[in-house]
Amino acid sequence: MLDAAEALFAAAGFEGASLDRIAADSGHSVGSIYNLFPNKDAVYAAVLERPARLLVEHLAECAAARGTGLDTVLAMAATAIRDMRAFPDHARTRLAAPSSTSHREATGAMLDHYAGAIRRGQADGTVRAGDAADLARYVGGLISAHIHVDPEIAGRSGTTSLTDFLDVVRGAFAAPSA
Repeated sequence: MLDAAEALFAAAGFEGASLDRIAADSGHSVGSIYNLFPNKDAVYAAVLERPARLLVEHLAECAAARGTGLDTVLAMAATAIRDMRAFPDHARTRLAAPSSTSHREATGAMLDHYAGAIRRGQADGTVRAGDAADLARYVGGLISAHIHVDPEIAGRSGTTSLTDFLDVVRGAFAAPSA
């Protein structure tokens, strides 16, 4: 049911999706949806939460790995893009998502992992100076922007690669050479 809902939200947006259509696309009845969820907002929140929880776990694994802070930021950014490539409907749905409590919690956890890696990089001299929380938001913004141009996520033709994206992230976050 959530797979059908995710595909519909990605294609039609929140406003364009209905519980009737989700039921039809998933082979369930609207009543069975109401047995699991109180409303469409709850279905939407569940769709957004599934891959977001997995991404938070993957980012935590990257944050715990050895390496410089910049290496960690790059590994986390690459992991985010790979996870979004694995769930392209989710990536497109998340971009258009109204802010919900679960959405804010997952985003907050992701930003905390990035900020920690940035602080580590600032301490080891590999990441530029600046407020770690603000710089974490910049990483999030770059990832969000990349979703629009990544051929595997956006579902369009193009040649933008993960390497190109990581070069942008590296250029934005690497500490200036002494």
